[in-house]
Amino acid sequence: MTSFCGSISVVPQILPFSFGDEPANAGDMSVVQCAVVKGDSPISISWIFNGVEITPGYQGILLSKTNQRISTLSIEAVRAHHSGEYTCRARNAAGEAEHMAYLNVNGTACICKLFFLLFNLLLYIAINTTIIEYNTNVTCFDLQ
Repeated sequence: MTSFCGSISVVPQILPFSFGDEPANAGDMSVVQCAVVKGDSPISISWIFNGVEITPGYQGILLSKTNQRISTLSIEAVRAHHSGEYTCRARNAAGEAEHMAYLNVNGTACICKLFFLLFNLLLYIAINTTIIEYNTNVTCFDLQ
């Protein structure tokens, strides 16, 4: 019989969280809590917003630690620019875990504005191309 007298490191495990099923309205407060329910200490917790690590005061987002295993992200008054993907990342010597939740803010017009601008640009190009193609008074000069 073989006995093992070593320690087994446990990777962090994050309790799933969400911003809720309904979109937030501009001006609403939004809060989520990242709780690391398993994993060996020490554990570090960080937050990422749309691929960018959140630093203190970043875009009005507040981070607070209740203890080594719980971190809270809060936004006192959400705005359109707060819409996006929020990820909690927990790390220890054994590895890391991540959990992501999406915050949707009513009135977020960024995507709609982008499509509107692209539509207008394509319409402008189509109209100008059509005018040039059917304008018989266009003269081409050879500049050689």
